[in-house]
Amino acid sequence: MASSQAILRGDHDDDEATILSLFAVQQAALRDKQAQMLRIMQQLEELEEEKEHSERERNYLAVMVARLMLRERCVWTYARPESWFETTLPHLPASAFRENFRLDMSTFRYIVSVCGSMARLDTNMRKAITLTKRVAIGLYSLATSAEERTVANLFGVSRSSVNIIFREFCNVVVRRLEPRFVRFPRAQELVEHLRQFAAVAGFPQGVGALDGCHIEVCPPQDHATDYYNYKGWYSTILLAVVDHHYKFMYTNVGSPGRMHDAAVFERSQLPKRLESDLFKMGVKQMHGVAVGPVLLADQAFPLQPHLMKPYARAGSDGSSTRAFNYRLSSARRVVENAFGRLKARFRILHKGLECDIGNVNAVIRASCVLHNICEVFSDQCDASWLEIARIEDASRIQPVCISTQQDALGVHVRDALAQHFITRAQN
Repeated sequence: MASSQAILRGDHDDDEATILSLFAVQQAALRDKQAQMLRIMQQLEELEEEKEHSERERNYLAVMVARLMLRERCVWTYARPESWFETTLPHLPASAFRENFRLDMSTFRYIVSVCGSMARLDTNMRKAITLTKRVAIGLYSLATSAEERTVANLFGVSRSSVNIIFREFCNVVVRRLEPRFVRFPRAQELVEHLRQFAAVAGFPQGVGALDGCHIEVCPPQDHATDYYNYKGWYSTILLAVVDHHYKFMYTNVGSPGRMHDAAVFERSQLPKRLESDLFKMGVKQMHGVAVGPVLLADQAFPLQPHLMKPYARAGSDGSSTRAFNYRLSSARRVVENAFGRLKARFRILHKGLECDIGNVNAVIRASCVLHNICEVFSDQCDASWLEIARIEDASRIQPVCISTQQDALGVHVRDALAQHFITRAQN
């Protein structure tokens, strides 16, 4: 009996152990499933958060794009009121147009016709500034000393537009018109050119007069001393050759005011031009010397066979040297008058060019081209403009340079011309 009970207890213990073992396995499996479910739920939550974040990010970007589109559209569709150029100027007399732009309407129309590359097309967002207004902005900026803000208000555009249009206008004028209007006579034109120069200026074999003109600028800070001339102001040098019609035949712009005129000349293309075939043509014999075409200069430049300058000592009355100096000085008035007319027409050259020094060259060269166009069109420079320019010039004394360089053949040519003048005076 006792043994049977012991056997039953042993079986019961084995069953209980088996049950406990199975329960433990089930519990472990359950924990694994719970852990797996927890990981899946965490992943689902992370995915949901990423989805929400992406959705928010997409919404944010959509809002920013919409704002940018709205902001850009507002700028492009801003309507400016009609300006002085549209409402007032058309009703003013022709003299008012001339006073504001320093040229006649016919000359203005020609300039518009040759600046077609400045035209812009309308867009869906706004209408383009017309070609006529663009050219008018460029000319008005040159003809006056008005600030960009003033020009912007007068023409109903932004200040940035004035700046961009002005620079573009100067560059277009230089690129398209300078080769046509600023040049030496061609070979087939030289004989007639020499004849006309002698008739108008009274100097035989003269092609033109050479001189330098200092124009006030606001220099770059890192090179300011280079532009400080010895008369005490900042300038850049316009070296020019002018014919008997006050037209520029050659310009060299950009040399700093500290430089000597002779140094500017040597660095320019003029020495090569004086050695070209053009100056070997039309040679005349004068008192045993072959005298070719010459440029007329002052004491700042070297004496060369094709570059005449006055005698340092003129001599007594009735001498050949005094006669030469008188004729040379009289003939050289054409270049002095051309500089005066240039500044009278384009007052921007009086106020001290405030644009970037890199743009100064284009401004001055464009002014010379437009000056020549006015002369070709017989567009007169009013006496009142010249008087104002003379008064303004008085406050900026031009530096005077002297060069002692002289070529032996240049001396012979000058002496022959001097003898020619005194011989004609005695006959």
